[in-house]
Amino acid sequence: MRLPEEEIRGKYQVRQEESIKMIQGAFELGVNYIDTGYGYCHSQSEFVVGKALKGWRDKVYLSTKVPTWMVKKRVIIAAFSVSSLKRLM
Repeated sequence: MRLPEEEIRGKYQVRQEESIKMIQGAFELGVNYIDTGYGYCHSQSEFVVGKALKGWRDKVYLSTKVPTWMVKKRVIIAAFSVSSLKRLM
């Protein structure tokens, strides 16, 4: 599923309200797995998915990814992981 976006003043923005309704509608239809990542939807996907997960966290499996092309040291993986978790809250 691709989150709907629109271009505003040259930058793409996820249409949050529409995206949340779409994701939660999928959950209501039985979808129980969501895959996201740091760079998805111009780095807005994790934030929007986090909002959509409210009320569904114990019913849905979630995966996300670390941007390996930006990781030069092992400690940076932990920092990216913590940042992802914060966006997904």
